[in-house]
Amino acid sequence: MSNLIVGTAEIVSAIFFCVCVVAGLMSGKAERIYDHVFFEVLVDMLFILVTQGSYYLIPEKLIQAKYIMLLLSSGAYYVLLALFSYYLWILIKERSNINKAWCIIEIILALMGGGFWIYGLFTDGIASCNVLVLLGRWWYLPGQILGYAVAIVDIIMLAAHIKLFEKSQGLMYIAYFVIPIIVSVIRAVFGGPNLLIMCIALMVFIVYMLERVENQRRFLTQKSKLAEAELNLMIQQVQPHFMYNVFNSIYYLCESDPKTAQEAIGEFSDYFRANLGALTSSEPISIEKEIDSVKGYVSLEKLRFEDRLNVDYDLQVEDSFLIPPLAVRSLVENSVKHGVDKTDHPLHVTVATREYPDRYEIVVSDDGPGYRYGVFSDNERKHIGIENLRRRLELISGGTLEISGQPNKGTVAVITLKKEYM
Repeated sequence: MSNLIVGTAEIVSAIFFCVCVVAGLMSGKAERIYDHVFFEVLVDMLFILVTQGSYYLIPEKLIQAKYIMLLLSSGAYYVLLALFSYYLWILIKERSNINKAWCIIEIILALMGGGFWIYGLFTDGIASCNVLVLLGRWWYLPGQILGYAVAIVDIIMLAAHIKLFEKSQGLMYIAYFVIPIIVSVIRAVFGGPNLLIMCIALMVFIVYMLERVENQRRFLTQKSKLAEAELNLMIQQVQPHFMYNVFNSIYYLCESDPKTAQEAIGEFSDYFRANLGALTSSEPISIEKEIDSVKGYVSLEKLRFEDRLNVDYDLQVEDSFLIPPLAVRSLVENSVKHGVDKTDHPLHVTVATREYPDRYEIVVSDDGPGYRYGVFSDNERKHIGIENLRRRLELISGGTLEISGQPNKGTVAVITLKKEYM
């Protein structure tokens, strides 16, 4: 009855490992060699569970079939020892300079142990179809000893390089070898069902889950680095774009009003000094600093446009909150660029802030010609600031940007920032 329970448990466990193998196949080709090797460990463990479980479940009268299953599972078990030892060696090699002799010794021991065991099983066990004959032969003993020797060498190798791993990870790898040894010793002393394969399967599954967590952590780290690089690139794009607009305004003033152009250069110098951090950083800043940046920009533009540009501020949020740098200023710049020279009346821009239970909103509206995002004339370039801002809001603050406009009635741009991201 105990063998029936163990066999059933092993077949059920094989189903879980089958799912793991299918998931590995669906994820595509492994990028790192140790991921590829661990996938082979999963496949081998699946094979062991199927063959060992079948050995216990096949009726006694089919003794030849039982021993074929035992032969296959025993061979796969020693292959598993070699594969997992190779897997650990690769993990250590990626973190430190480890001698290849460790790996060679372990694989040789595993193959020798498997050779002794399978030779004894094949020549004595199958020939007599009696497990008692096999256990009475000396081939059984060196196979067992060499199997334990592989585990001991792995434990020593791990202990010597334990500092290369996180504490929980290193202890888990050591437990992979120690716990099965303890289970084997307990069974040898007290008897009972053979739970060695189930124990190994459990440890492989735990390592599998540990690896998935590690891969997810690595993926998130890489994603974070890519997002940071993308933000830095976008900031680099915004800088020359802003500089171009300012210098273009100053150039215009140099021809029409040199004295005002001189004032503009002074204003720009003061603005640049005060806002250098926002122009070179991707970190969010307070809304107060962003509004100061907007006011500095508007003061520069008013030197050029004078009464043709009016900007009002309707700031109703009392508590400070964070926003990507240059976010509001980009929208104001967009209104000025698409509004002042394209209307027959002074452009009026309003910057407003609103607070709701779950979000903050910054609204930039104007009474210009009704700029519609995504609609451009043939000779007009796509507005880098808006496209840039959408992505920065998403990456930094989980925010959104909505822009709507009606011909000759103006444009409204709304930045929404969820409080849960604050």
